[in-house]
Amino acid sequence: MGKPKNLNKESNRQFLLDQRRIIDEKLSEERELYIEDFERYLELYHKALVNAEFAEKSRDKYYRNAKWFVETYTKDDDPLEKQDVIKFKEDLQKKYTKVSTINNYITTINRFLHFCDLGNLTVAKTKQQTVNVLDDRLYDHEVVRLRNRAKKVNMQMYFIIRIMSEMGLRVAEREFITVENIKTRKLSVEVNNKGKWRTVPMPQELARDLRKYAKEKKIESGPILSLSYDDIYAGLKRIAGCCKINKSKVHPHALRHYFGFRFVQVNGNASITQLADIMGHESIQTTQIYTRGTSQDYRKAIEKMV
Repeated sequence: MGKPKNLNKESNRQFLLDQRRIIDEKLSEERELYIEDFERYLELYHKALVNAEFAEKSRDKYYRNAKWFVETYTKDDDPLEKQDVIKFKEDLQKKYTKVSTINNYITTINRFLHFCDLGNLTVAKTKQQTVNVLDDRLYDHEVVRLRNRAKKVNMQMYFIIRIMSEMGLRVAEREFITVENIKTRKLSVEVNNKGKWRTVPMPQELARDLRKYAKEKKIESGPILSLSYDDIYAGLKRIAGCCKINKSKVHPHALRHYFGFRFVQVNGNASITQLADIMGHESIQTTQIYTRGTSQDYRKAIEKMV
């Protein structure tokens, strides 16, 4: 089909959009995948996520969500259609109230559909009309209590709390806290997340304490902290209970959030670019969450006016 002549800019744009729609419709007609096809794609998908160097936790989430989607929304006798994916989105909106949760699911399934060459079946994320803020967060006195309790019962948990609250590391990045890294005395750690390297400063006192711990435990090489994610998650909940801290707001990523808020509190909003680099955020908008309060802070501010 040739391009018509003498089109103005707007009609030319519409022409191109129409051509793209026609192509997508043809692809949709030609490419029909059934549940057995998706099951084969799932086997390849897991390998592709490994080869793409996704962190283990992210890799497991993408694969688990894709497997659930296939089991729930694909059939033996009918190919997957756009309406099936729209129903998936509608089901999410009925089940979850948090836009971020809904969009996380949509992102993972859209990625899988693209992998299956079904990009024409992807759906748009749910739009969030409110400012993105956290529901709640940890405060200085709570982190001190968590640290002190952990130091009495489990030194591995104690150092997990410290590296996340003092360096802003993701829980999956604990593997880079190695004997080799802390021996260099350069007071920083090279961290790799999803194939992207960044340098994260390490407080001098933390580095010294880690060296002392490794020496006492005769850890001569490799990672110093060996707890699994499940152990860390469960351990934080137990410690929170002992400290009489609301368990719902104590989880591994909450310590990373604490670091973000604390960094801005100490260094000011002007330091937001530095914080984005340290935390490994691709977008400065992600980091700006730490310049705002939480939902609880907003509520307290309103209560003061009453």
